[in-house]
Amino acid sequence: MKKSLNDGLKSVKIVPGSLHSPDESDVGEKSVRIVSQSFIRELNQAAPQKLYNLTRPQIKDLPQLKIYLNAKVKGYVSNISNPASFHIQLAENENIIIQLADALNEKRAYRVNERKSVKLMVGDLVGAEYSTDNAIYRAVIKKILPGNSFEVEFIDYGNTAVVNTSKMYQLKREFLTIPQLGIHSFLSGVKWNVPDEIWDSKTVDYFASRVSNKTVSCEFLKKHGQKWEVNIICDEKCVINELLKWTACSKL
Repeated sequence: MKKSLNDGLKSVKIVPGSLHSPDESDVGEKSVRIVSQSFIRELNQAAPQKLYNLTRPQIKDLPQLKIYLNAKVKGYVSNISNPASFHIQLAENENIIIQLADALNEKRAYRVNERKSVKLMVGDLVGAEYSTDNAIYRAVIKKILPGNSFEVEFIDYGNTAVVNTSKMYQLKREFLTIPQLGIHSFLSGVKWNVPDEIWDSKTVDYFASRVSNKTVSCEFLKKHGQKWEVNIICDEKCVINELLKWTACSKL
């Protein structure tokens, strides 16, 4: 797990804690807050009328991210489980991800605790606190656990965590106008629906070393269930070809 979820963006360095506890004397932080307020106003203007009546927003209520088949786009690979399960953040959405995280953590006034009569269910969208940096990010509930805890996935990054209900918040309607920005993907050429356990750590580490902290070229080929089949080019080399060559050599 990264030190901060925003660290998944290669070219933008976010200091953990700066998003939610800015120094009032810091001019740079004040400018960030101004950007955030403008960003929230834009989101409010974009919010469709139906969002006003959402008492239980769910992942299915978000608009769909536009993905063009067979088009090559720049992006970053994050939250790598193995070559058959990772997330992609598009480079064109980089500023939106940064501004969204800033707006979610702007002030405590934007946080509304999820302590209400509506019982949380799998698929519900919430704001959830990431324990490493104590910042709030958009999340979907994946599992209901004992002790008022839930397994959530941070939808714009792909990371999962166990979060207590006391660290979960109702998302205001303006944060429901943006699609899920973390794209669950698998590498074209590998089986996408096999158990994670089949992947040995050396193969996973090699794949991660090829794509982590780099700008990659992504070609989205087809959606299988909730995962996108994607061809990745990094450092002018096809990653699946490099992975297959490495696998063959490692068995010699």
